[in-house]
Amino acid sequence: MSSWDVVPRRLLRRSLRPLKRLFLRERVPSLLWHYTSSEVFQKIIRSQCLWATDVSKSNDPNELKIATEEIHAALREYKECQGIASGDGWLGAIADDRTHFAVCLSSHEDVLSQWRGYADMCSGVALGFDTYELRRIAFETTWASSIDLYEVLYCKERFGYTLRNYIEDWIKATKKDGYPAPNLSMYLDLRYRGMCLKHEFWSEEAEWRIGFHLGMNEKRYRDEHFFIRNSERVRYRPVAISDQKASSLRCVVLAPNCTLSKAQVESALTEVGLGDVVVKLSRGQYR
Repeated sequence: MSSWDVVPRRLLRRSLRPLKRLFLRERVPSLLWHYTSSEVFQKIIRSQCLWATDVSKSNDPNELKIATEEIHAALREYKECQGIASGDGWLGAIADDRTHFAVCLSSHEDVLSQWRGYADMCSGVALGFDTYELRRIAFETTWASSIDLYEVLYCKERFGYTLRNYIEDWIKATKKDGYPAPNLSMYLDLRYRGMCLKHEFWSEEAEWRIGFHLGMNEKRYRDEHFFIRNSERVRYRPVAISDQKASSLRCVVLAPNCTLSKAQVESALTEVGLGDVVVKLSRGQYR
């Protein structure tokens, strides 16, 4: 008998939590950066929140689609290797009613492509957050139990390898009637991990995310928060960057053509009690 056979079901998810580390590098960046406009920067420091937005509305139209294909491929492969016939309790395409939310960050500080793409064409700022403090605050103050920090992968092979290891470990933990069968909880967990994969085209962003999901039947989902982008309504949820213990904001870098001066940024930070945050200029110039 395997040790998994005597593990109570209520402990299974707790036991499997370390598997999430498979999606993180051994060395996590000490600072993660959020590029934004000068206007949004001022809203962030006043509200002490970042917005986690609906991943399906991101600037990558293939977001989640590639990962879903890889997840189904991994499940089919495992099923075929085990010689499991169709109809044996294996899940097919499930209509997922959950919305996946993510705060997008980068491990790269002061990068031209990020300034152009996310900081109002080099006129905004980059906010540097203490990685572990930001994760702690988000985990302790956000109502979504699924919330966590993870690195985005840009290699389908690496993502697929990680999925297959995860599926094998989960199946061993949830044997059913003499043969392994995935359940809804496993499938949704795999879909959640789908936020970890993007096309290699986006790899220079070196993205990390604080992500979570909510179902349509959950009250917090029905509490409507949205903004309009490109004539489309985009859902979001606020994620705190500070609590009574500390703030996770450590540094602000001004873009090459920032509309705010260093003195103005320092003054704005001091007004909200963040006078110890380091403010510096970009290394580059842009015109």
